[in-house]
Amino acid sequence: MTGSDTTTDCVHVEIVGSVARLTLSRPPVNAFNAQLVGQLDDAVAEVETRADVRVAILTGAGRCFAAGADLHEIADLSVDAMSWWNRRLERAVDRVARLGIPVIAAVNGHALGGGFELALAADFRFFSAAATVGLPEVTLGIVPGAGGMSRLTRIVGAMRAKELIMSGRRVRPEEADALGLGWQAGSRGALAAAEGLAETLSAAPHPAIRAVKESVDRATDSSLQASLAADVAALTAVFATDEARRGIVAFRTP
Repeated sequence: MTGSDTTTDCVHVEIVGSVARLTLSRPPVNAFNAQLVGQLDDAVAEVETRADVRVAILTGAGRCFAAGADLHEIADLSVDAMSWWNRRLERAVDRVARLGIPVIAAVNGHALGGGFELALAADFRFFSAAATVGLPEVTLGIVPGAGGMSRLTRIVGAMRAKELIMSGRRVRPEEADALGLGWQAGSRGALAAAEGLAETLSAAPHPAIRAVKESVDRATDSSLQASLAADVAALTAVFATDEARRGIVAFRTP
């Protein structure tokens, strides 16, 4: 087994054997700011270049996977600046989805908003007992803009996706499992469960695994890029409304 580590302020990349583990680390809740988003994009780009890496695991440090956008950073952005910020996040999330290797999300705690959108970009998801997931953007007067609406719909169907997104409610592991969003990790914990699957997948013939991922993604995502562009446009339009400003300001005000 060989190993290597790359650590930035917000993302830690550890490669052991043929498995890369990317850990989001921006205490206390791994909220996305421009720095974390940029470093995540760079980390995934690094994994893309590694011919020796056959599986990637995404997880979060501490008690959260990722609690979504840092509202302190985005609350005062202009519409144009918000559009640019969101496109950077969408690009990083989509880069995860387009990796030519299996990606496993070990959801060790809250995965909300952009954090859940990132988890949805993975091929597989394991949820710890403490995990909660959801897209609460509507409660702030905005909408998910990094692919969450499109990817959630493809996983759970239109009716359930609308209910989850329109209500903004949080989902616990038992329901997430029943909805087909991923698996409960049980007593093993999400990371250990992800590592177990990674070991199995990394031992399989890589060309076959890659071909399966490409074929299944092509079958289900033929119009995904158009949907992603629509998600970005929707967030840009809604962010300009007074309701969005009031919702975000109210959330960040103690």
